[in-house]
Amino acid sequence: MLIRFIKSNEETFVLNGQQRDDKPVLIDIGGTTLLYTLEGSGRNLVKKLRGQGPIKNSIQIYMMAKEEVNPVNPIQTLEQRQAELRSGDIGESSYFWNYGGWTPCSAICGNGFRKRLVLCMNRLTGKRAELENCVASDRPADSEQCKGEDCDSTSEDSTVEWELGDWGPCSSSCDIGDQLQDVTCVSTDPSGRKVTVDDQMCIQLYGRKPEYRRSCNENIPCPYWTPVEEWSSCNKDCGMGEQSREVLCVSIDNRRLADSACDSSKKPASTRPCMVRQCDSNPEDPGLNCRNSPFGCCQDGRTAAQGSNFEGCPQESLMDAALMEEQSRQDQIMKDVPLSVLDTAMGVVLII
Repeated sequence: MLIRFIKSNEETFVLNGQQRDDKPVLIDIGGTTLLYTLEGSGRNLVKKLRGQGPIKNSIQIYMMAKEEVNPVNPIQTLEQRQAELRSGDIGESSYFWNYGGWTPCSAICGNGFRKRLVLCMNRLTGKRAELENCVASDRPADSEQCKGEDCDSTSEDSTVEWELGDWGPCSSSCDIGDQLQDVTCVSTDPSGRKVTVDDQMCIQLYGRKPEYRRSCNENIPCPYWTPVEEWSSCNKDCGMGEQSREVLCVSIDNRRLADSACDSSKKPASTRPCMVRQCDSNPEDPGLNCRNSPFGCCQDGRTAAQGSNFEGCPQESLMDAALMEEQSRQDQIMKDVPLSVLDTAMGVVLII
């Protein structure tokens, strides 16, 4: 069977265009999806093409026969199916499992695995459906064990060896990093066909898997942090404050970059503590000069009095003031006594 797709006066074969043996496949064509399957084998091989319309572009289906056949008219089949849908006489579930062909065996010789695509399909629309719509117990296997050719018979003709591939990505985008080279175990048959096989086949022959490493990007400078201004003035006139400056991430050609492009652990400080001077020690009003207040200072020489009799002064200051006042009064009395006589509790003493 061949299928030719026609669009905008261009013709493209989308299935079996080279007239070789075809395989099951899903085909996206003309605005829909066609499911092409093969059932049976030999003279009993049946090829089926299922899909849902409408098909928005022209397609041509060719039947190739090696002997005289009486092919089914696809139009009649379509009309018959539509009649079944209209009458509801479907006679089977609305969903069914469909599957593609097996992949080649993963092993050239010995045991391996092969896989195939298994889909749940909507029988009414011909479209792919969620897996839970189909009966799980009826699902065909999507993988199975397989055997390649006999290892002993192919070992003389095929060679197995480590093959070097491409270099992987560099571990660092700048400065210096390293990269690893891909190494795979490959079997080559006499025709030159190469197939990747399990690493254990090479390890059994050659031992440990080789590792090739090289340095990279050593000549590419990394972005770096740089201050773009001097430290600002301290933000406090007295006591502890803070200075700041702007620090940017730039490229080697001084282009500004996002901060994420630079190593955050290497970023210089953008703030630091500072102090212009100590603040006034008066906790109640550090900036007040009591000598310039209306009632002067308290006896402690720091606190501003709130009245002429030392109102608002600390208690300790008032006690000191009383003592000083009494001492001043005693001093005044002593000034009024004649220098020749000092009246004491012991009597009159003559001063010579």
